[in-house]
Amino acid sequence: MEIMKFNSGNEIISVQIHKKNIKNVHLKVFRDLTVKLSVPTQATDLWVKRYLESKLFWIDKQLYKYKKSLGNNNIFSFDF
Repeated sequence: MEIMKFNSGNEIISVQIHKKNIKNVHLKVFRDLTVKLSVPTQATDLWVKRYLESKLFWIDKQLYKYKKSLGNNNIFSFDF
């Protein structure tokens, strides 16, 4: 696993890159604000960088959505 960092506005987005024996690309943004990309082992670093740059708007949108919901819908807080 390697990590690529991208500058998006005033924040830096870290993306975990997993090269696997797969045929398709899988980009995931999780509720804990982590971003993971699974790519075929043949994918070059340049291709991965260009792919992520083309998806930065979508990644930003997902991160914003999850950040916005963290305050309202925190599944880890319990009120007894």
